[in-house]
Amino acid sequence: KVSVANSDRKQSEVWNVEVTDQPLFFPLATAAVIGNAVRSSEPIAEDAAVRMKLRFELDGGHAPIELEDTFTGLSGMQGVNEVGSIAGNLAKALVYNGFERLRVARIDAQFTVAEQRNIVFMEGLRLASEEVDVGVPVPIQVQLMLANAGPRTVTVTLPPLPRELAGSTLTVQVGPERGLAREMPEPANIEDLLAVLRRQPANNRLVAVVQLPESTVMIRGQRLVGLPLGARDE
Repeated sequence: KVSVANSDRKQSEVWNVEVTDQPLFFPLATAAVIGNAVRSSEPIAEDAAVRMKLRFELDGGHAPIELEDTFTGLSGMQGVNEVGSIAGNLAKALVYNGFERLRVARIDAQFTVAEQRNIVFMEGLRLASEEVDVGVPVPIQVQLMLANAGPRTVTVTLPPLPRELAGSTLTVQVGPERGLAREMPEPANIEDLLAVLRRQPANNRLVAVVQLPESTVMIRGQRLVGLPLGARDE
C-alpha cells in the first residue's frame, strides 16, 4: 500500500498493489511500485520536500521494520527519485540476507510531499571549552540557519568519554546522520541483521561522531580502546 499526500494542495492518492514473492524480482518491483507511485502523483516542482514512512511486516514472528526519513530536491523531484531505491534496497537486504528465507508479508509506504525548501545549513559549532573532562557528557552547541525560517541553535551531546582517552586530542565531526553513519558490527544471525536495518541513518537527524586517536577493535558490537599491541595483533 502506497499513500501519497500533498500538503499544499490537500490531496492524497492511494495505491494497493500485489507483488510476487520471488527473491530476484521482489526488490525491483518494490522500488518500481513505490517510486512510480510517488512520481506519478506529483508534478515536477522547483523545490520539493518529501517525508517518508516505511513499514515492512515480516512473516515468521519477526517484528516489523519501520523507517522514517526526510528528503529534499533543490531542482526537480530529486527527493522523490530517492525513495524508491531506499525501499528496494531494504527489500533486497531482507530477501538476500544470507541466514534464512525471509518473507515480507506487507509493505506500507506513506509519503507527504510539499513544494518547499526544507534545508538546514550548519553555520558553526561551539564548545564550552577546548578541554573536556572524561566521564562526563560533552555538550556541543550547533548554530543552524533554516531556509525561510532564520537562525536556530541546538545542542548535540556526546556521551561521557572513557578514561582511556584522557590526555588525547580528539576530532569530532557534526552533521547529518546519513553522512556520518556509525560503524555497525557484522551481523551474526537474522535478528542482528534486522536490528541493523532498523537503525538505518536518516537525513533529518543531526549527530556528532568522535574519531578515536588509535586503532581499536570491535567485539560482539562493543568498541574496545586502549588495548595493548599484543591484543590487537590477536
